[in-house]
Amino acid sequence: MARCLPKFAMTNNNIKIQPIDESMMTRHSLNNLAERRSSTWSKLELDTVETRVEYVAKKLEDPRWEGFHDIVFHVGSEVITPIKSSKLLLSISLPYFEKLFATSGKSSIKDDEELEEERMEVGEERAAEFKPEIVVFRDFEPDPFKAVLQSLVGGKRLDLADKDFDYIFEVVKIGQHINYLDIIKQCNVALGPFATMEGACKMINRVFCDPKAQEKELSMCRSYVQRFQEKLIRSKAFLNLSQQAVLEILKTDLQKIEEIDIFNAVIRWAKFNIDQKGEVTIEDGVKLRKALGDILYEIRFTCMSPEQIVELAKSTNVLNSSEVVNFIMFINGCNGIRPSVGQFKTEPRSGDN
Repeated sequence: MARCLPKFAMTNNNIKIQPIDESMMTRHSLNNLAERRSSTWSKLELDTVETRVEYVAKKLEDPRWEGFHDIVFHVGSEVITPIKSSKLLLSISLPYFEKLFATSGKSSIKDDEELEEERMEVGEERAAEFKPEIVVFRDFEPDPFKAVLQSLVGGKRLDLADKDFDYIFEVVKIGQHINYLDIIKQCNVALGPFATMEGACKMINRVFCDPKAQEKELSMCRSYVQRFQEKLIRSKAFLNLSQQAVLEILKTDLQKIEEIDIFNAVIRWAKFNIDQKGEVTIEDGVKLRKALGDILYEIRFTCMSPEQIVELAKSTNVLNSSEVVNFIMFINGCNGIRPSVGQFKTEPRSGDN
């Protein structure tokens, strides 16, 4: 008995169902019918959840799928860059986004008043393209953030082969914020010894003490020092650096750190290298000065306050009385006269006001 399939026909604006005799259909027609019955996923051989997500993620990059974006991230500290994505794909890819989108009243999600302010910043024409829901990440750079989202929803590894340190560290920062462990592991592999402070300090020690070090290695070490200068001088690994390595670090423009903090860090380093228990007393000022060597002359004492100079002179005894007086007179500029301070650097570090 031939199997009948329903067929729709219009009669007097009413829909009637008429049977179709499948036995009367040609093989070609049957094949077409079977193809129409099959799902889009089957035709595209998207037989796993991963490949289906990847397919949809790729489609979202197509302008013709513009209407499927239901979340816009505003990324950047100075220039706002809108990055569109799908809440569904992000939510099923990472618990962070599932929680973010499911939690009402999240501070990073704009309300109507904040959204109006955002429109004023980016302009009405661009604002008209945005979806109502906007999430703001001002502490991240747009390009790495977009790459992380594409990796997340597409399930692909980031290509970090030709990326510089700043880019990779930015990806790490984003990964840590959204708890994307896979991307952090991938970045750690790309960073090599610079993935940890201990490894970085060993690399810095070797490169800064090697007169034949390659320029690429020197550039990597300087970039690391610039990015993590505050964490570096406060770390335990800093204490194990050689005198030459510490000297090279101080020659780098540590503009993010107060000069008094740099001084305290090198004093801590000197005490550790004299007595690894750090139990050097004020009477050991001569020992401290000898341990510091040329490092002491890289400290910008003239960028400190007179009160700070008096206090550090009392607590460490590394400066003699004439040096203290000259520094204070230099800072105060008595009668427009600035005395000589010998080998000590007086110019502010780059970025200082």
